[in-house]
Formats: sequence, structure tokens, C-alpha cells
Amino acid sequence: MTNSKTETTDERPPAFTVYEIQTHTLADGWVNTWTYEDSDGDTRPETFSSKEAAQAALEEYLQELAEDAVLGNISHYDRAEFRVHAVPTLATGGVA
Repeated sequence: MTNSKTETTDERPPAFTVYEIQTHTLADGWVNTWTYEDSDGDTRPETFSSKEAAQAALEEYLQELAEDAVLGNISHYDRAEFRVHAVPTLATGGVA
């Protein structure tokens, strides 16, 4: 008996997951507005290697917002406007 099943190979690199902090915007819905400047001076989207790291960064940011709100430096914000979201990414750095 022969196996008539043909094997297919996926030539894309394996995917892994990074996490980003997203802000809900009226115009674009949920987007990652967090950025950093790399060593070449280019602005890149901020991502985190684990959900826990992203959540910790978000909690720190929300604490800073709360302190600024108490001081009257900013108007009220809604915690529900922020979320940690998993993003599958190709091993080469592109979005899966």
C-alpha cells in the first residue's frame, strides 16, 4: 500500500508571539501607540516578550497617569482605553 498523501511544506519561518500595549482610538480602534527609538535613531513600535512584562509596563504607566490626574496635570482617563494584546510575529520580525 502506498501513501497517496502529499506533504506540503510551509516556507515561512515559525511564528512566535509578542505582546503590545494598545490604546483604543476613535479613528482607528485598537492600535499600538507605544514607541521607542532604536540605536539608529529610528522610531519602532514597542513590544514585549511576555504578557506579564507588558502588563507590568501598563500598570506602571496607569499609575503615572493616576498621579498626574490627582495633581491636575491631565484630565480624567479611562483604564478601559488600554489593553495588552498578543501579536503573532514571524521569526524574521514581520507580522504573521
